[in-house]
Amino acid sequence: MFVLDHSGSIKKQYQDHMINLTIHLVKKADVGRDRVQFGALKYSDQPNILFYLNTYSNRSAIIENLRKRRDTGGNTYTAKALKHANALFTEEHGSRIKQNVKQMLIVITDGESHDHDQLNDTALELRNKGITIFAVGVGKANQKELEGMAGNKNNTIYVDNFDKLKDVFTLVQERMCTEAPEGKLLLLKFLWG
Repeated sequence: MFVLDHSGSIKKQYQDHMINLTIHLVKKADVGRDRVQFGALKYSDQPNILFYLNTYSNRSAIIENLRKRRDTGGNTYTAKALKHANALFTEEHGSRIKQNVKQMLIVITDGESHDHDQLNDTALELRNKGITIFAVGVGKANQKELEGMAGNKNNTIYVDNFDKLKDVFTLVQERMCTEAPEGKLLLLKFLWG
């Protein structure tokens, strides 16, 4: 599941860099109903679902949705976005957690959360449910918050600007594949707030 920051600091070209990372991961996955499924949400003041894990069963439909231009603005309520994402990991929305399929969420954010006091507890609830969180931070992202979401430093990646996201495509892919060696990656949207 991708959780994508779409707050006011995310300019058009930054959004493009973020989406390119998500598209790279989709292109590398074996997408299908009984294979890898993707879901996504964007967030700022409020989370907004882009698509559920069971909305699309092919790579091209996922990529087409991710490429749609979306407005940005508002503040960075990351804990609220994670709480909303937690509700998407249900059978109704395509989660196969009860069949022991690895569940993953990727947050991409460029700033500090406005609800940081709730962030660690909300992320812990997801991790306790069996969802692996990868936190990708850019620019003014807070390293402590990234580690708090991911639960450990190994599941965090930081770059100092959006242009450098392309330099970590392979690193993100490798870390996710290490988590799910069977190749069944379920990604919770990058944070778009």
